[in-house]
Amino acid sequence: MPRWSQRPLCKDVAWRRGLGALLVLTLPAWAPLLHPHFSLWKVFDGGLHLRRTLFLRELIADGNWYPRWLPQQFGGYGYPTLNFYAPGLYYLTLALAALLSLVRPQGAIYVAMQGASALGAWAAVAAPDGGRLGLGGFVDVRPLGLTAPDRPLRDAGVDGRRWLYLHPPAQVSLALEVPAEGYLQAGLALDPRAWEATLGDGVRFLATVRPLAPQEPGGATAEGGATGGAAEGGATTVVEVGLNPRARGEQRRWVDVVADLRPWAGRRVWLTLRTEGRADPAYDWAGWGEPAVVRLDPLTAARLRESARQTASLALRP
Repeated sequence: MPRWSQRPLCKDVAWRRGLGALLVLTLPAWAPLLHPHFSLWKVFDGGLHLRRTLFLRELIADGNWYPRWLPQQFGGYGYPTLNFYAPGLYYLTLALAALLSLVRPQGAIYVAMQGASALGAWAAVAAPDGGRLGLGGFVDVRPLGLTAPDRPLRDAGVDGRRWLYLHPPAQVSLALEVPAEGYLQAGLALDPRAWEATLGDGVRFLATVRPLAPQEPGGATAEGGATGGAAEGGATTVVEVGLNPRARGEQRRWVDVVADLRPWAGRRVWLTLRTEGRADPAYDWAGWGEPAVVRLDPLTAARLRESARQTASLALRP
């Protein structure tokens, strides 16, 4: 008989009881991680570690696998952060992220568009590099924390969101069924490193809706407004916003939009998020913050739009 089968049952029971007691006693420490609205940006030092991980990923993409200096920190002056802080956690985080991207290459897009609908949603990515996801490409999903440069908005601290990075010209389309009382919510922003750049003339953000034909696969204005103009190919533009925070200080923040999708309630549509450059493509580091299709009653939607307008009235004016 194998030795393992001769072990006393009482020892196995004691081990399981010990594990159960450990899980119960540590419940206050790990239970918050299971909350659907948990965000590392809101945890003490959480945003700091996320940014360090992102900086490390950028350096690895450039061929520097064991950097000691993070040149992206402190406004581009850099700091020898990894001379003083062990980078093991950051490498582990990047390894897990790479593994998840291999299991589901388009998974980042589904996460970023978390409220946009259902299992089996069909997504498509279009960009000059063929829609390759990840650092160095035109499309990626990464954390972005913004702090408005002016008061009183600056007093709110860092506003961290998952950011669907779309370097123009690029777009992401998702086939979904629009729910009753459906609205598109998102925050628009350019990377803060583009705010003080010496070049750049901004980016145009567009969201369009086009009803799906049965045979097909998967068969706003600024500050929260929406438009209803027709676009090419039978699509309707529901968001059209131009941002140039390099020239306009009041746009150095998340510019929130709420677009009405109720005309397509109950229908399957292509929802496309797109960015377009202008004359100068320099520093067009643009993207959509946590875009989601949500159900809102008209009063709540009106309040969200009004909140966006009030935030804009508090923002820095040139």
